[in-house]
Amino acid sequence: MRALPLPPRLSDFLLVHSRIYAALTKSLVGRRRDQEPVDWTTVSRPLEAIHERALRQGARMLILDSPELHGAAAQPTGDLALLQEFGARHGVEVIDVSEWLRGVDPRQIALDGCHFNAEGSRIVGERLGEYLLQHDLKPSALGAPPPTSS
Repeated sequence: MRALPLPPRLSDFLLVHSRIYAALTKSLVGRRRDQEPVDWTTVSRPLEAIHERALRQGARMLILDSPELHGAAAQPTGDLALLQEFGARHGVEVIDVSEWLRGVDPRQIALDGCHFNAEGSRIVGERLGEYLLQHDLKPSALGAPPPTSS
């Protein structure tokens, strides 16, 4: 998402590395959201295309809704309901990552209001690994050959 007319790579770099730029972007995007209706197709159409490519390859798509990391606890984003509706229509699993972070102080896992630091990435990675194993998303379930034993 770009709030200022900068090249995408520069905008992405500044968004991750500059708190001032991130705050300015959030402010500008928030104002634009108040003025313009949200066009969900800018998200849903690319998701549909990714899902179709995954199906052609014999893979399954999994959507993680990364939480808002403001306040005392991680909270689902405002897009979670739309993502869940998309998932239900297309047979795609949608995970509310804020559920995986219950009891975790966002100040300990966040770089800013939406990006994880190393500890946050570690926690989410562990939960994702557990989820994949519990929900039959092992490599053999995705069409990959089973590991060979030596």
